[in-house]
This record gives sequence, C-alpha cells and structure tokens, in this order.
Amino acid sequence: MQPTQHLFVYGTLRPDVTGILGTPQRARLAAEAEHLGTARAAGRLILLSEFGWYPGLIDEPGEVIGHLFRLSTPAPTLAWLDAFEAATGTPDDDYVRVLRPVTHVTSAAPIDAWLYLLVGQGPIRGPVIPSGDWKTSPRAKRP
Repeated sequence: MQPTQHLFVYGTLRPDVTGILGTPQRARLAAEAEHLGTARAAGRLILLSEFGWYPGLIDEPGEVIGHLFRLSTPAPTLAWLDAFEAATGTPDDDYVRVLRPVTHVTSAAPIDAWLYLLVGQGPIRGPVIPSGDWKTSPRAKRP
C-alpha cells in the first residue's frame, strides 16, 4: 500500500465524542494530527460489545460518517493507533488497518485514508447503525 497522511475515524476517536472511553487517545490524536472535518467512507457500522460502547466498520454496502485527520508523523501515530485498535497483524486481531477512499464533506474528490475495518469475530456484535453515524445513533452508549 502506498503511504498516506490521512486517517478516517468513526467511533471513540472522533473529536466530537465526549465519553470517557478513548479520552487519552483523542487528546493524543489531536496533538499529532490536523482535524480536517467530517467525511464519509463506504461500509456499514455496527454496535459492538454487549454494552454498545463502540462501533465497528464492516465491509458491506453503505455509508459511514466520521472525521478526517492529516497525521503530522504517520508512522509513530499509526503504530500506537494499531495497538489501541488491536490491529497488530496477528490472527486474533479484530481490526485491520486498510487504505480506502474517503470523501471530505467539502470535496467531491475522494482522498485515500487509513481506517480500521472490523474483521475478527471477538467482540459481541450488535445491531447495524442505519444512519452510518455512531455519534447520532440512539442505541450507542458512551461511557
């Protein structure tokens, strides 16, 4: 894959999320990246865990709403994000970091960005979030 400085986030790392889960990671991402605003990516969101505290993006038809960042130093930032998202390249991982086209709300041209795709069977899978926007999902619970 070609390197990119862009990252698409759709769950606990979103800058508009205020819950406790992911608070230190949101602060670190804000310090290591420029927030570019709202964006859309192909896929479908589902709630994960028995409590619905976080979403997972699955590779199915649909649209997911999230936020786009430009990473200042991609390699070290992606290293700690991979650890946080449990996308370390082992067979037991629930996520994999993939490069996908993302559309920024102010641009029609897609931008290649990293995002975390749910591939594992570990978390307890909940319902689909029909809006594709975890922040506005009435079923999402944010501790």
